Amino acid sequence: MSSKKMLKLNSASEQATFELGRRIGRLVCGGLTIAMYGGLGAGKTKLAQGIGSALGAGKIKSPTFILVSEHDTNPPLVHADLYRLENGREVDGLDLETYIDDGCLLVVEWAERWENMPERELLKIAFEETAENCRILMIEAFGEKAEKIIAGLTNGGEQE
Repeated sequence: MSSKKMLKLNSASEQATFELGRRIGRLVCGGLTIAMYGGLGAGKTKLAQGIGSALGAGKIKSPTFILVSEHDTNPPLVHADLYRLENGREVDGLDLETYIDDGCLLVVEWAERWENMPERELLKIAFEETAENCRILMIEAFGEKAEKIIAGLTNGGEQE
């Protein structure tokens, strides 16, 4: 499936990344996957914390040691960190697609480790560090729900 919409945003600080996450969190719905790509310290967890904050999830921690963390929000938020997984078979063993099918919002860090990620209702966010705490975020939408998020960010003057 080819992407229909893309958006490039700048984040000049950790707080700006958190606030971008809050804006995204106000636009999300169930059945959506947010897949984040980038190196250590890129800002993936900070963005996830902002999304969780907008949904009222409380403290979102990097779930690196527990892999998947579920939060009682509306829609239900599932935060997965695939950093410690070695291959696609281990990721497939988590059965992440079930969360999507059950109407959860699935937020995935280290998404590059999920080889068979479904490209339906998917928002891909790639982090590129340009300077200390400064990032370019390339956001790509697959599916109507994801496209509405890009439209909401664009129409809301969300670029920083």
